[in-house]
Order: sequence, then structure tokens, then C-alpha cells
Amino acid sequence: MSMGREYRSIYYNDNTNTFEDEYCADYDYDISNLMENDQILFYKKMGGNVYTRVDDEDFEIVFPVRDEDRTLCYDIDDNTMCDEYGPIVFNIFNIVYPSVLYLFKKNRKTVNVIGINGCKVELKWPDGKV
Repeated sequence: MSMGREYRSIYYNDNTNTFEDEYCADYDYDISNLMENDQILFYKKMGGNVYTRVDDEDFEIVFPVRDEDRTLCYDIDDNTMCDEYGPIVFNIFNIVYPSVLYLFKKNRKTVNVIGINGCKVELKWPDGKV
């Protein structure tokens, strides 16, 4: 990567499995034109950044790194999990193992666990709901 180069940033939203531009609008460019399929799969799992050039345009593809502790709140009525930022977490099994979620729902109480990436995850059961 040389100094002075301007990169067009594309962000991977791991919750919705979409690619977005810097304005957070769905990006309609076919990501497979920027990366090989094995690269896409690798970076969806590992995170990080990819720099590439296509048709004399430089791209920076930014993948989220989830190395932070998280709090997920359970909504009994909708059977969904929301994170501390508010949106529904669609990729729950990228955060906690299925067995952990099963025990959380079975025991119906807030728990702190170690997530798939090794960080702490608090699964919050709604107060007064059984």
C-alpha cells in the first residue's frame, strides 16, 4: 500500500451478510469481482482488511473484528436477540455456540459466557419474564 493512494471503502456487515459503502447504503457491486470466493469465506470468519485493485480503482474491503465483550438481550415475544447497539442479531451462532443458547433459553436466566471468539458475552434474560 503506497502513500497518497485513495481507496474506496467497502464494509462487510456481518449481521446482515451484506456489503455497504461508506454511506451505509447497500453496495450493489458484486464482491466476487473484488475477491476470490475462498478469500471471501476466509475473511468472513477471520475479519481484517483486504486491499485490491480492479479496473484502475483501489478498494479497501473492511471486515469487522469482533474482539470486544458483548451484551445480547433476549426478546421472548419475538424469539430474537438484540445487541447493545439495538438491531436484531441474525448471526447468533457466530457469537455463541448453539448449546449455550439452548441452555440459556432452557434455564431462563441471565448468564455470562465465553463466546466463540474468546470474549465475554452476557446473555440477558428479560426481567420478570418466564
